[in-house]
Amino acid sequence: MNKVLLGLLLGAVLGAIDGATAWFTPAVRVQLAGIIVGSTVKGLIAGVAAGIFARKVNSVPLGILFGVAVGFVLAFLVAYMQHGYYFEIILPGSIVGLIVGYATQKYGPLPQQPQRRGELGFRGFSSVKVFLSKVLCRSISGNGQDEYGQGVSGPGVDVWRHGGAGKVPHGGERQAGGNDHAVLPG
Repeated sequence: MNKVLLGLLLGAVLGAIDGATAWFTPAVRVQLAGIIVGSTVKGLIAGVAAGIFARKVNSVPLGILFGVAVGFVLAFLVAYMQHGYYFEIILPGSIVGLIVGYATQKYGPLPQQPQRRGELGFRGFSSVKVFLSKVLCRSISGNGQDEYGQGVSGPGVDVWRHGGAGKVPHGGERQAGGNDHAVLPG
């Protein structure tokens, strides 16, 4: 069962239980059915939100905090519309958020990770560094010679392009063949 579905079902059940606790407030027993339905919807919303959060963030403490926050906000809105019973509405609503936030983080499958980095077209940090070195550290003059400068890679980094003769500063050696790349000082 995925995390969103788990949050949805658990939120609905706990929301119904939350609404049933209104029985302990004699002044609202007449409205008990509407309160249970409203609390169930509130639990559904909190559960789906916690499930979506659990898909994006894999942290039990953050999941609990997020669940409590969502439960608190939803319960506060209901209590504000009722103009009273703040404690009696907010406390159980926050507890529902806490339990749903914990459960969606702890249970349910983790999102699938890609099998290989190559499937996403990402070649790693070194490729990004080489690209930035080429873009930021060099400009090519019209005669085929490379000009060297200092950029993100720092001083002493030699950058060249494939082909053509060119001098390499800092006593480095130019390698024959290959692609553009930076040689970092050893």
